[in-house]
Amino acid sequence: MDCAIYNREDELFGPRAPYAGHEKGSPLNNFLAQNAGKRCVVFLDEVEKSHENIQNALLQPFDNSRFL
Repeated sequence: MDCAIYNREDELFGPRAPYAGHEKGSPLNNFLAQNAGKRCVVFLDEVEKSHENIQNALLQPFDNSRFL
């Protein structure tokens, strides 16, 4: 995935309910949902060139003290 083309979190992960299109998801979200529980790799290219909102959204899963 080329992260440099995204500026907002909803562009990367799809809109949240109740916003229009939330049921369609996004390519990344759909891939993760279809492969839940499987071993797979997602390459996030150009993360350093992405908007700060995207970088923060990608770091949220690691923002938990259990990983420290």
